[in-house]
Amino acid sequence: MGRIDTIIILLTPFHKKVLWHLFPDAFNNENTLILHAGIISVNEYKCHKQELIAYNFSRKKIFKSPIQYLKPFRKKVNSIKEEIKLLDGTYDFSNKLRLYFCSDKDIFSQILLQKLNFNTILAVDEGLAFYVRLSLKDHVIAILYRILTPILFGQRLYYIKRAAMMPQIDIVYLRKIDLLPRQKKGIVYKEFHLKSAQKIREIKPGEVLFFSFPEQYFLFDPKKKILLQRNIADYLEKHGKKLVIKPHPSENVTFLLNGLADKENVVILEGNQLGEELDYFKYELIFNIFSSIILDVIDSLYPKERLITLGFPKLPPMKFDGSLKYFNIHQFKIEEHIEFET
Repeated sequence: MGRIDTIIILLTPFHKKVLWHLFPDAFNNENTLILHAGIISVNEYKCHKQELIAYNFSRKKIFKSPIQYLKPFRKKVNSIKEEIKLLDGTYDFSNKLRLYFCSDKDIFSQILLQKLNFNTILAVDEGLAFYVRLSLKDHVIAILYRILTPILFGQRLYYIKRAAMMPQIDIVYLRKIDLLPRQKKGIVYKEFHLKSAQKIREIKPGEVLFFSFPEQYFLFDPKKKILLQRNIADYLEKHGKKLVIKPHPSENVTFLLNGLADKENVVILEGNQLGEELDYFKYELIFNIFSSIILDVIDSLYPKERLITLGFPKLPPMKFDGSLKYFNIHQFKIEEHIEFET
């Protein structure tokens, strides 16, 4: 077995996309080891590859029913430690070992960072979790994690509200550094763009894009979601405009279709269509429910003032500059906040 200089962790299709964008040479290097989830195909790469075990941790379950889930959770932690020990015995890791990954919320990644001797650890932006504000409550929970997890699980685990906060991380690649509420001391921050050579283009009037959302993620009444979309469609209809809805892949599209069936100015796209592949400049406004699509829209140089974010907290959980618009979803009334030229 040859020496391993680089480890790449791929847990989602987006991880594969963004890490390939930044470090393409590493994927076809004989001294690279890719650790990947079963849903990720890596057959095209000429390097060492190993599929990871799916552990399916649920912090919510253990906090809700600690007596029931504490023992199974501890067993999973021990299994991860054994898996990493096996990796360490199988491969010859360099003393200048690098790690490229995206999620330090992932328990396997957290333990790997602590068990192997890395020379450099690079975390890469995978979404809005890299930008959220931290409250006093978050800091208190983080301290409790550091104290209690070694006792409960025989391994220190980290509470990660804002991604890329583990102390082992050296470099963080972000798509928009200026959206970061605060930079952590000791980390080098670098900005990158997934969409190179973008140009500001003329906005086409007549259509408004709405990135919809699976209401079950937010415990939001599905009827209220339909009502919100109907109200927006009604207002747009008065101004001779269409509402184009991009469903989330996890959303009940049938419920969406039935709830908006009578609206002639509503177009519903395919649920499995990638939002990042849409031409944002075809739309004069873009709505989203605090989605990571914000980062891609901004990266495309689409005007920030035309990007409208709806969320559940009264204030946005990340830094919004003066151009980005944020409204509480429970209080949003389109006729009070959006005006079209007559």
